[in-house]
Amino acid sequence: MSNQQTLDAWNKFLKVGGIEPNGRDKDFVDALRNYLDPKATTIEEAVSSSTTDMLVKGFFSGIAPFSTMMLEIMKFFTQASEKYGKNQWEISVDGAFLDEDEFQKFNHFVEKSQKTFCVPDFDYSGGWCIFDVASQFEEIERNLQNIFFREYVTTGDNDVDDWLLFYSTLHKYTHLPTAILALINGDKPISDIAALYLIVYENIVSRWENFNSLLSQLSLYKSGSDKFLSINTIARNETDLWLGKTMICLAGYLQLDDTKKSEFNILLREKLNQYEYINYSISTNSDDLEKLLSFPVWHKRHELYAVWIATEITSAIKEHDVELHAHTEDGKLTFPFKQTLIATVHSSAPELQLYTEKYETLDSPKGKGRKAGVQPDYSLWQAKNNVLVCPLVVEVKHYKRNARRSFSHALEDYANAHPDAEILLINHGPVSDMLDNVEQHIKDRCFLIENYHAPSSKNGNLLYEKVREIAGPIQALAPLSAKNAAGEIVVVDISGSMENIVHDQSFRQFMGSFSSNQHLKVALVSTCINDIVSIDSLPEALKHIQFNNNTDLVAALACIPDSYTKLILITDQDGKDQIEKAKISVPGNIQILPLSDQFFILTLNRIPG
Repeated sequence: MSNQQTLDAWNKFLKVGGIEPNGRDKDFVDALRNYLDPKATTIEEAVSSSTTDMLVKGFFSGIAPFSTMMLEIMKFFTQASEKYGKNQWEISVDGAFLDEDEFQKFNHFVEKSQKTFCVPDFDYSGGWCIFDVASQFEEIERNLQNIFFREYVTTGDNDVDDWLLFYSTLHKYTHLPTAILALINGDKPISDIAALYLIVYENIVSRWENFNSLLSQLSLYKSGSDKFLSINTIARNETDLWLGKTMICLAGYLQLDDTKKSEFNILLREKLNQYEYINYSISTNSDDLEKLLSFPVWHKRHELYAVWIATEITSAIKEHDVELHAHTEDGKLTFPFKQTLIATVHSSAPELQLYTEKYETLDSPKGKGRKAGVQPDYSLWQAKNNVLVCPLVVEVKHYKRNARRSFSHALEDYANAHPDAEILLINHGPVSDMLDNVEQHIKDRCFLIENYHAPSSKNGNLLYEKVREIAGPIQALAPLSAKNAAGEIVVVDISGSMENIVHDQSFRQFMGSFSSNQHLKVALVSTCINDIVSIDSLPEALKHIQFNNNTDLVAALACIPDSYTKLILITDQDGKDQIEKAKISVPGNIQILPLSDQFFILTLNRIPG
């Protein structure tokens, strides 16, 4: 039976948001259809069988990658603008100008309106990792065994015990206990699992009244390799009582003493450090959604996708000395969609230049609209033997699913115009069989990246791999300016054991002592240089850093360019021990200052040569 109210809301969202169901938003709409009703053959059928709340929740879930993309674009250009002393920045898109204020308004509204959580981007089975941790605590393991054998569970919290009783005997999902919800605002990383738990719970109770109704519809939800928060995976995992077992783990954690809680979080952090994090919204406010879809940056989301790819290219080599070229109009840093030198990588040998829309001649191009030449979205160039050559072309497409001819023609034209280059074609949607139509003699130089969304995975990312391969290792990196002539740099250990330390008040106070030196750089290291940031941008960088399980400070310090002769290393007891044991590998004078009972300051004065 048709739900006219939900259909009316759907049509309004289409119009306000400029959604293209059969065009560039086809993949977004297909995902929404599957979210609402996997058995539906059309989006209209799925919408008509859903509530408006479910439609809004599904929309917000699908919008999350775009809102993350907008946030990353804003951060990138704001940092670049500050670096080059510009008060503002703007992006030119199809004759329209989107400035910093537009992005700030959009991102602030997203943050204000959405009930959004930053949670681990688990694969199909990743959400079960909490049981590997919980099983090491006898008091929790006992209850996990009890629920497995359908026996009564006592956790020490009456509300939790009542919830589990309804869950295991009556197969009902009742309101979540207050103590479990409170964990979301508690210590990390258990709070991340509590937030994940709420997301899974909301997805389940919005669809199924009880466990039996879920089982009756299970055949609609295919098993496979979907992400943990896909509705297919959520349904399949719940047949193994994921909600009940995770409730026991969370409640059991609450009953541990402080020492064991700390141990639990350390073990859990080791598990979670293997994963990227994503933003996930469970909002249901239709007025907020309508407002969000009306923002100019949303209406230019497809064009801004190409801008985001530029930030990804530079992020791939962020440990290098990358100069962003400040193209200015009226005192603003601009990003024009025309032939422009965007960035130069000074620490690559030879220097590497990133262009947008750089024109190259080509006789008889195949692509529609091309005449005697091509202008790929992005290309990397280096001077070799006094000749400028292009080792990599990156083309960004957001075609609808069946634009096979456009894909293959783009690959062939760019490959023919750049005979020494590998060609990467990146798409927001699928491109699985597009190489089938490419001429065989250039196919080996062509690569496809499909379903590339924000936040991207930095590991196993073909774009990152290709850019890093071309840039190569850091060859030289001069201190930021003459004002920092001593070549001083602060180095912060970001191994897993340092996570709590860098958020400690004493650490912040120590770093604040450098605030007067605006030209000072800070290197974040583990086994290598993970990032180099200015002292002013360090607090923001630490909010988003992924702490590393492995640490090799000796190897990391060896990556710091020789032009830095004074290294101020901030580390803990483990890092201090590494340096002391390997003095022979760290040439120079080392001074060690214990700043608190948690971390140390090691000043390394390098010996030239």
